[in-house]
Amino acid sequence: MKITKISIFIIFIIQIGISNAQSETKIYEEISTEEKNFILKYQQKIKNKTKIYKKDDNHIIALTAPVVGGKNLLDFLAASHCAEFNKFAFRFKDSDKTRIFYNQIEAYYYRCSANSILKDSLTNSMVVWTNYDDKSFYKYPEKHLFLYRKKTKTFNKILKAAKKKDPSLFKPELYRVYYKDENTINILGKKMSQNVPARKIAANHCAKYNKNVYYFEDDFYSGVKSSMLFYCSDKTFFSNPKTGKAVRFTNDSQYFIKLKASQQSMYKEEFKKYGAKSLISYYFFEASNDYLSSLELLYRAYDLNVQADEFKAQIEYNKNSKYSESQKLKSTKSLVDKGSIEIEAKLTDASLVLSDLGRGYYEQSLPYAFSAAQNTIQLTITFKNVVEGGKQDLLKNFGEIVGIFRVLPEISSFTKNMNSTIKLVFGGAKEKKIKDKGNLNKALKELNLDS
Repeated sequence: MKITKISIFIIFIIQIGISNAQSETKIYEEISTEEKNFILKYQQKIKNKTKIYKKDDNHIIALTAPVVGGKNLLDFLAASHCAEFNKFAFRFKDSDKTRIFYNQIEAYYYRCSANSILKDSLTNSMVVWTNYDDKSFYKYPEKHLFLYRKKTKTFNKILKAAKKKDPSLFKPELYRVYYKDENTINILGKKMSQNVPARKIAANHCAKYNKNVYYFEDDFYSGVKSSMLFYCSDKTFFSNPKTGKAVRFTNDSQYFIKLKASQQSMYKEEFKKYGAKSLISYYFFEASNDYLSSLELLYRAYDLNVQADEFKAQIEYNKNSKYSESQKLKSTKSLVDKGSIEIEAKLTDASLVLSDLGRGYYEQSLPYAFSAAQNTIQLTITFKNVVEGGKQDLLKNFGEIVGIFRVLPEISSFTKNMNSTIKLVFGGAKEKKIKDKGNLNKALKELNLDS
């Protein structure tokens, strides 16, 4: 009797399974009255409540007022449009980031495709809605296959299988160009980063049109699909002409030259600190002093206190107004070069073991090394702006920069050598398992010092 009950239960479960399978694969033959009414209702709604910005056989960009069910209206509109070309409609997770506005309402982007697609080919953003379905489920696919419908179980299964096979399928590609024309370029950036690769891509793009690149404050998400928005311009700006936000990055030499008067007052105290005569020499001392501070602590880590005192003394010397800029430049470069060579030998000697006190000094050196690397970037950019300003700009600034050119005819080599040692310092810290507060080693890599 017990066995019979179990058998009946199993048969019942199998019947339910067959019934569900049949219901999921039921052949669709005709539109119901309810569906017809729904279609007529939504056809009227999209006429009154939606606006098409742009469309062709591969896509549609449209918008609707912020009303309840507005997104469903746009889905219906997209399905109707794509059906004209015997294609399905696809909306992505970032479809609402077109940066196309009408009366302050942002438009949505939809893709039309005859085949199943899982993500936006540009941004790798996942499909969140589509009317895609299996053709075999329809008796008259030419009539019914491309109608509007909610996302089907069939598509969800395809999506789930793809995610399982490749978990990184929908991961965005950093520094990919999302849009560009002669006036702008939109590039996907990374938060909490200087985004040097994106800056270089933008500068090279603008140069094709004989224009300079500008990136303004708060424009990290202003581009298409929440990308960084860079402007190309043959004019000089001191703020965003539309928003009034400050300039965050530019390679326009005229910007630096015309801003010189205000910079003179802004940097007045800072310039006095070193007796610097130009932004180039100012950033040289900023980078060098941070680097010397790092060297001082590293030398103490290896119990080389006499040499460490020399680095400390040089920092004080650079702040002493008794000595000329030229004297400070020359002695600083000499000590930096010498200190780099000697510390590299220590860092690469695997036989040396640091004491607990030494490890503490090493840890303290890392923030100074990272700050030095940041300032070498500012030094390089400032130097490049003056040089690329042409002969006229060089002549205007010759009196100020002649000192540093005499001491550092090859600034790029100086910064390259310094950064090479800095990377060695962080590499040694990782190898020796020195605590890296703030994950500065990762931040250093994002500075892209090799490019």
